Amino acid sequence: MILLFLFCCSACSNESEHIQIKFPEYMVQELQFQPFSEYILIYYHSGDCSICYNNLLSLSSEFPELLILSITPCKNQILVNYYLDKINFYGLSICDSNNVFLT
Repeated sequence: MILLFLFCCSACSNESEHIQIKFPEYMVQELQFQPFSEYILIYYHSGDCSICYNNLLSLSSEFPELLILSITPCKNQILVNYYLDKINFYGLSICDSNNVFLT
């Protein structure tokens, strides 16, 4: 446990370049019209399990000031929308059925 803590501390103190994510063009178009703060919380999940949406709900309540971007490779858009409506998700959701974001 102590080794894990030391590893995390050393990883956090590393002052290397910030990694920037390059979004595919269709994701950029959806993000352009979203009001957001300086930071975006990206949550990549399978999209077909209720546990993922419970985690998304927890993130939304813990970080209400951040725009949360939910990305899922799930091809069942109806299921994704059902869960998002059920938790009253206010962020941005993108279905990446071709796994463009993951690759």
